[in-house]
Amino acid sequence: MSDRARWYELAMAERGVKEAPGAANNPVVQAYYRDAGHPEIAHDSVPWCAAFVGAMLKRAGVKPSGSLAARSYLKWGGPFIRR
Repeated sequence: MSDRARWYELAMAERGVKEAPGAANNPVVQAYYRDAGHPEIAHDSVPWCAAFVGAMLKRAGVKPSGSLAARSYLKWGGPFIRR
């Protein structure tokens, strides 16, 4: 079993996800919005970095910032110690 945080493992498993081309929407990105508590966002063209972080935290059982602003995580949590 890994000693990494669960949210980190979940995030690493999502590598490679990107917006759908054109007017289409990637359902994986749409799920990030839903899981982060913002189901009202339906388009993957909306910046989704904070939705991604929020979704990974929530899926891991950690309370996210609740915001879709990336800056909401500037003072969230504590130092990350790489092993």
